[in-house]
Amino acid sequence: MSKKLRLSRNKYKSNVHQLAHIEIFSIDKYVERTNTMAIINLTPHTLNIQTSNGTVVEVPPSGSVARVATTYTAIASIGDIDVFDCVYGEITGLPDPVMDSIFVVSGQTNAALSHRGDVFSPGELVRDESGKPIGCLGLKA
Repeated sequence: MSKKLRLSRNKYKSNVHQLAHIEIFSIDKYVERTNTMAIINLTPHTLNIQTSNGTVVEVPPSGSVARVATTYTAIASIGDIDVFDCVYGEITGLPDPVMDSIFVVSGQTNAALSHRGDVFSPGELVRDESGKPIGCLGLKA
């Protein structure tokens, strides 16, 4: 069983959290930079990321959401079931790279990107005994 670490609010900067070498903050607030890596959650959900040492890092939403436009086109059918191809369009809500920071976006938004080494999506889904998603194993490049 993993130990869950809940990150407490810094009394001087809203939405700033620190744990070991990880700093989590809202991108719409000024944060004095340190030698830590910032994880900026650009999804509307809290992320519970299981680390390699078994702890869980809870990353709250930043308040901004990165999205990708999609267009689905029917390309074939199998009997009465249509088969679609998805074409990714414009990505919105994704800031320019920030020094010592990474962005976590949805899997679909991440799939539409190929040129950003600072953008990740949640890793493999972790489920509880009843099958309910409760977090992810690391991050997906």
